[in-house]
Amino acid sequence: MTVPGTGRHRSDGSPEVDLLHDDAERELAYRSEAVSSGSAEPVTEAATRLGWTTVSMRDDWATIFPEA
Repeated sequence: MTVPGTGRHRSDGSPEVDLLHDDAERELAYRSEAVSSGSAEPVTEAATRLGWTTVSMRDDWATIFPEA
């Protein structure tokens, strides 16, 4: 499920986005942990805490790799 963020952007104007690699059928699905806070936490939790927008490859992308 996509989690809308606060629309935060970096100082250079680029959006803060967490891309979930959660589509095992079309790509490799895996979970990551953020360790920059000193202790490991799921990246999705860190993204939510920081106000980032989470995007799901499974739920939000119609195409991951176009057919050649």
